[in-house]
Order: sequence, then C-alpha cells, then structure tokens
Amino acid sequence: RDVLYVPGLLTNLFSVKKVAERGMEVIFGQKGARITKDGEVKCTAKQNGRLYELDVKVVRGSAMVGESESKLSLWHRRYGHIGNTGLMKLIRNEMVEGLDVGKNAKPEKEICECCMKGKQARLPFEEATKPRSSRPLELIHSDVCGPFNPASWNGKKMFVSFIDDYTHFAAVYILEAKSEVLDAFRKYAAMATAHFGTKIARLRSDNGREYINTEFKKYCDDAGIVMEPTVPYTPEQNGKSERFNRTVMERARAMMEDAEIDWNKWSEAVLAAVHLINRSPTTALRDAKTPYEMWFGRKPNVSKLRVFGSKAYTHIPKEKRSKLSAKSHVCVLVGYGMNGYRLWDPVKKQVIVARDVKVEEKVMHKQVYTDDHMVSDSIVRQQEHEDLDSDDDLDPEQEEEEVVEVLVDSDAESKSDDEVFDQEVPDEEDLVPEENAVPEQEEATAERRSGRARKRPARFSDYELEQKRPARHDHDVCVAFALNAEAYVDEIPD
Repeated sequence: RDVLYVPGLLTNLFSVKKVAERGMEVIFGQKGARITKDGEVKCTAKQNGRLYELDVKVVRGSAMVGESESKLSLWHRRYGHIGNTGLMKLIRNEMVEGLDVGKNAKPEKEICECCMKGKQARLPFEEATKPRSSRPLELIHSDVCGPFNPASWNGKKMFVSFIDDYTHFAAVYILEAKSEVLDAFRKYAAMATAHFGTKIARLRSDNGREYINTEFKKYCDDAGIVMEPTVPYTPEQNGKSERFNRTVMERARAMMEDAEIDWNKWSEAVLAAVHLINRSPTTALRDAKTPYEMWFGRKPNVSKLRVFGSKAYTHIPKEKRSKLSAKSHVCVLVGYGMNGYRLWDPVKKQVIVARDVKVEEKVMHKQVYTDDHMVSDSIVRQQEHEDLDSDDDLDPEQEEEEVVEVLVDSDAESKSDDEVFDQEVPDEEDLVPEENAVPEQEEATAERRSGRARKRPARFSDYELEQKRPARHDHDVCVAFALNAEAYVDEIPD
C-alpha cells in the first residue's frame, strides 16, 4: 500500500520512514535488523554486504510474548501475588531495581486461582478524601489482627501493625497476647524516632483494651504522643490500618495456598507479605515511589526476591560438619531477614536465617517433604540420636564400626523390630557344641577388656587438653550435647 512500482528495478526497496510513521521500530545491529511493534518482532532482515535483506516470511511474536508472560507470572508469585496493576506500575515507572521484565510486557488476562482464594472481596464503597500528613511520623495508624487458630510454629497467635501515614511504610510485630502491644509500640517508636530524628505526633487506633489502658496512656503522655481512638463500633475511622491488615492477610493467604504450606507458618507468611508490600506501589502515594523509597530515600533492590515456599539449599559451615558430611541442607524459603533468607528447617522444626542459599523456585514446599534425600536425612539424624540414648557399653572400635553400618546399610535400617523378634529361635536341644568349640570360660576370658586407660595421640587433636579422660557416662553426655549443638542456635527475634 502506498508504494511506487518500477518495472525495471530488480530489487524491492523497503522504506524505513514509512514503517516508523506507522508506529513500528526498526533496530539495526551488526548481524541484521528487526522490526518490532509493542515489543513484538514483526519481521527480520539479514546483513548482506552494505545492505539488509528483508526476510519474506513474517516472524510470529508468540514466543517472545510467551516468555514475557512467563516472567510476569514468576514475578507475580515472587511478589507474593501482587495485583497486575501494581506489578505493571513497578515495571513501567522503574520503581525498583533488579526486576528484569521489559516495559512493553502486557499483564496476564488469566485469573490466578490462588489470588481468588486469598483475595476475593465485595465491591468497594466510595470513600471521602482526607487530608494527608505533611511529614513522616506525624500520624501512625495501628491495629491488631488475630488471634489465629492454629497458633504459629513458635506459639504466636496475632500480630500488630504500625503504618506511617506520610510514607505508608509499615512494620509488623508477631505477638503471643494483646498485652504485648505496648512493648511492640515502644520498639517501633524507638526505631522510627532514631531513623528520622523526630518524634511521633499522633497514634490512631481502635478502642481495644490493648490501647486504652493506664500504662499505654502514661507512655504516650510521657512521649508527647496524642492518642486518637476511634468511636466504638466504627472501624471505618481507622480504615487505613484495617485495610492494610486485610491486604497482608490476602497476600499471606495467597502465598500459603501457592506453596501448600502448613497453616502454622502464617506468621512467616505475614512477615514476608509486609516485606513485599513495602516494596510495592500504592495508590495512596502520589509520586511513583514505593513506601520503601519514601522511608529510606532510595529505590529497593528486588533481585533477591524468590517464590515463597520454594525449596532452598543452605550451606552448612565447616565448623558444624565433618569432612565427609553433606555441605548443604534442604530447607523451605519462608521470608527475608536483614542480611539473608528466612528458612524453615524441617529437621529442627524452627526458622533459621542463612546467607549462602540456593533457591529452586520450581519445587515447592509440599514436594520438599517427599524428596528421598530429605526423608533419608531425617532417618539418619534420628538414628544418631537413638544411638546416643542407648546404654550399651561398647568398645570404641566396635562402636565406630556399628555406626558405619547404620549409615550405609539401608536394608538394616528398614527392618522393623517386629521382624527381628519374629525370627525363629532354636531350642536348647539343638544347641550341640562343636568339636572345636572354645570353652565358655576361655571365651569369656578372651572378651575381657583391659583396664588400661586409652588416650588419643595429641597429633590427631586440634587442641591439647590438660585433663584426664572423663568417665564413660560423662563421655556419652558430652558427645550427645556436641552432636545436638545445632539445636541451641539463638532463635531469630520476631
């Protein structure tokens, strides 16, 4: 259309200007050129001498679109099932660093089932506009969410949130009872005051007894904080914190549905959701900034975000393993710490924080527990504890050989106690002594242990100890404590 026909011309000429006028882009490179529109490749050309020869066949852009959609889907899950509008706002406005998706990517039209299960709600009501704060910490919104059933893995039953009205940056504290709300607010006030160098002016909350009590009022009076309780039975007056807690629970619920993780990990899902919400766009902020950037003054880097509930390999320090033991341990990613990932250790039944972690996002929480190496790892650890609890007085060399058999012979481990006791036992009449049998007295004499104390050569030890070898019972206790030392690692504070 709109071309010139020259009968004597042996080659068709392609107008770059006409293509550009129709909203397309022509990109020239060393090996060829390509024509794109809205991020999709429409046609390609190969370089031949000083000219570019246009391919006659049109290249379909479905492959690139599919790759773009798969990346969007992955980041949708990495961001704790963030909405499409928020995710596209992050990409197009370049609000974060490390989000490797092109600006021309289009949001998915398919409905996310996990989002429907975790977020679906009634249509919103119209809300009257309210004046905004003019500085950080001018107004803090707070609300308690819970109690939850079941309780979290560490016995916590609820959480309290504090949202700064100016920056919309939020902090959440996991609690065991509502009586801990004041302690949580003291921690938040100390952290926020030290960060901005200014004091909190007002605190808006509901009329719950965790806020309206003598001790809480005294603390606010001493700190110069004005309390703004809402009118009873009107949660709309504290809508910002109510809506925030709802958003947290929606994101946490969707992530747990995606990972198929146990519900007693809700506290970890809540902390992870808050971490992601602070790095997500919000309509409450006029500028194209996240709450994190408003609070810290710099863009967040999200390149380390991974899908909640993914399989994670954490490196075991050389101080906590032998030379032949495995160098990594399988865990489940449940959140983000200050300088590492928060991981659920299925063997220790607790959350640990690790820096040297490799995450496999295609394998989720439910699949981790069905892996053969995870099951065998648990069996070996359990067998080691059973061996330490036994009262058998074994010879050191004999004891070392039996431990090796336990770790190597898988058939012996799989044999149950019933199979052992069901074996046929011969009668006393069948026990006829052989001709070359050793007399019972001589055999007993041969098995008698020497009373001489055995001492390990100093050259085989890392440290020389100026003390006598402890008794056999004390030695077992020391070994049991040493092998179980990993269980005494300090827990990460909430």
